[in-house]
Amino acid sequence: MIVKRLLSVGISALLAAPAWAGRVPTITDHYEEPQERDWTRDPSKKHIPGLTAHLGDLIADRGPRQDDVPGVDHFVDGLQEALRKGSDVPRWKILQNAKDARDNLRDGYDELRKALEPLLEARRILREAGDVLVPAVQGESEDAGKVKESADSVKQAADPLETDPPEAKGPKADASASAGVKPRAKDLQPVAEQLARAAKELEKAKPWSQRAKQRVQAVEQLGKKAKELEEEVAAALGQRRTRGTPEDLSLPFNSEKVILNANKWLKEAAKRTEKLIERLEKETAPDEGLGKLNALALAADGKIISGKGAARRGATKVGGSAAKIKDVIRPEWDAADALPEPERDKAKREAVDKAVAEKTSADEAAKAATEAAEAADEAARAAEAQLSKAAQQLKKLEDELGPEPSEDLPDLPELMLDAPAPKMDAKAKGRNGQNPKVRSKPLRYPKVLDDAPDRVIGEYGEGSYGRSKSLR
Repeated sequence: MIVKRLLSVGISALLAAPAWAGRVPTITDHYEEPQERDWTRDPSKKHIPGLTAHLGDLIADRGPRQDDVPGVDHFVDGLQEALRKGSDVPRWKILQNAKDARDNLRDGYDELRKALEPLLEARRILREAGDVLVPAVQGESEDAGKVKESADSVKQAADPLETDPPEAKGPKADASASAGVKPRAKDLQPVAEQLARAAKELEKAKPWSQRAKQRVQAVEQLGKKAKELEEEVAAALGQRRTRGTPEDLSLPFNSEKVILNANKWLKEAAKRTEKLIERLEKETAPDEGLGKLNALALAADGKIISGKGAARRGATKVGGSAAKIKDVIRPEWDAADALPEPERDKAKREAVDKAVAEKTSADEAAKAATEAAEAADEAARAAEAQLSKAAQQLKKLEDELGPEPSEDLPDLPELMLDAPAPKMDAKAKGRNGQNPKVRSKPLRYPKVLDDAPDRVIGEYGEGSYGRSKSLR
């Protein structure tokens, strides 16, 4: 009863996909996104499209996030605004690195979308296969019961047959319970082709999934580079002008945190997409998932049809033996009473021998029918058990794929930088080796009243970051 309830409620609902309100419903729950999502919390981890949508927001969202890490574009916009007021090389490098990370994140987002497209098509095909498999397996469970009922009738008719004296007083063998059982092999025939089509869709998704996975590593490196660049800026800003004493500074921005926060969700979505493909592959394999279910359903169909034939033949044989014992052998046995000895004894023994032969033949036919019915029932139960397992696995796969993401996963625009690049004067170019014609000039140290030059150098230091303080 529990299994049937699972089949009728879980599996059929799992694999059926009626349209509602222009969207494809989920199995038992409706995935409804709230009108305003609170991105200060982690997004729902129920399905991969939701993670991908969150990644897209972390890339392109330009709005502020209360108590949360800002999106990449919001961070870039703020940095560009600061650079418009005054550009410098260190922050310009941070901006360029953030732009590179953003481009990679956007590419990873697109790769996830491209992986999801064939995965959703594979799900649609698997639902088609389920539309065939579910009623077939459920029907086989009923058919196996009908075959067993026919076999039981044959056995109940064969058991009461007696040989000495010959008697046939039992019920009539009746195999009509399985008369309506029809082969299902033709119904199951499309399933193998459907699973092969689904497997091809998975092959389309694989390279995009792998690219998204590799993209995570590229963004990880850009996050490390962001940290190095910011440490350089912090070290420069925190360097005191007096005797080189360092000062810890907390910068008002952190591109490393912004980049790695988005990359965390790219990594999570890529990992789950890869695992989803592996699990879907098992569903399409001949010896696992729906492939195994289809094989078991075909095997059960063969056993059921064989059991039906055995019951029909058994009913014919037992019915014939009962009729022969009743209408031929028993009258011969009764007629022997009128014969003198030893003819009487001989005639009765011959009648009993005939009855034994018919009884043996009837029992063998009943046994064959019973064994065939048991084999059919066992095969149907195996298919039903595999259907239950497939239901649980496909329910998880449905949860991973979630609702159709066509509206939730839009194209992300490219990011164009418009902040002014830092200007490099001739002296700076010369120091950088870009303009070797400009001769470098020796450093000049200010003289403070009567202080010696070595004290002045100690106070101000060579190559100090920023403008000099006024002389004391």
